[in-house]
Order: sequence, then structure tokens, then C-alpha cells
Amino acid sequence: MKRTTTYIFLLSIFILLSSCTTTQVSSANSYWDNCTFTRASNRSQKFVDAINDQNPLIIYSLFTEDYKNKISKEEFVRRYNDDLTYPYISPLYCYIKSINIHYYDDNGLVSCSVASRLIGDSFTFDIIYENGDYYFKAFEDIIDNSYKEKFANKVVKWI
Repeated sequence: MKRTTTYIFLLSIFILLSSCTTTQVSSANSYWDNCTFTRASNRSQKFVDAINDQNPLIIYSLFTEDYKNKISKEEFVRRYNDDLTYPYISPLYCYIKSINIHYYDDNGLVSCSVASRLIGDSFTFDIIYENGDYYFKAFEDIIDNSYKEKFANKVVKWI
């Protein structure tokens, strides 16, 4: 009887200790995930605010290193301002709908709804974790200079 009581006592202590450890690890992961998502959300909102404010300098500062190597700040600003002169090319005003971050590499996709004349219009861009923070890949058409081709040989009819 004494032996059975001792086993039950030790088993209950083991279960209690293992549940506490699991709770602490779970809380640590939850805390890390919340911090990561909060930072990604804040950076995404900063990027969207720069788009809405039509501020190409802030947009450029939040680009990934890869994008910054493709185009200089001055050239991006010039092309971005030129792009704004074309109708329906740049988003008019964005609202973040969702941020999907992959757990295994902290990269993902930000999806925005766009307040424009086109119902259901959306704007999505990549969010990349590099150099200890989140950066973005967007406006590929401005970086590769293809934005001018969107309306080439198109007749816009205003009714």
C-alpha cells in the first residue's frame, strides 16, 4: 500500500511538473509569435501609410535589399511620381485586409483592399524578414520600368 501511494505521489508530481513546463514553453512561443506578428503588422501599416500619403522616400526605405539594389532612391522617386500621373496605376488608398506570415521563415503576404472606383480592387505585396526586421516587395512595375506599358496603345473612353 505504501509503495502504491508513493508511485501515485511521484506520478502526480511528474504530471504537474510536465504540465508547468509545457505551459511555459507554450507561453514563450505565443509571446514570440505575438511579438513577431505585431512587428510585421506595424511595419506593414507604416508601408501602407506611406502608399496612402504618396511618400516614395518612405516606401523606398521599407524595400528589401534586393529591390534597393535594382533601383536607386532618386530613380524610384522619379518613376513613382511619374506613375502617379497615369490613371488607375497606383493604388489610391489602401486598407490592410490580412497579413499572412509563414511560421517557418517569417515571410509572407500582405493583402489590402483599395478604395478606388473599381469595386473589389485589391493590392498585395510580399513581406520579407531580413536583417532583423520586416521589409517589402511591391511596385515591381515601377522598379522594372514596365509601368509605362500598361496603357500603351489603349484608348481610354470617358463617358
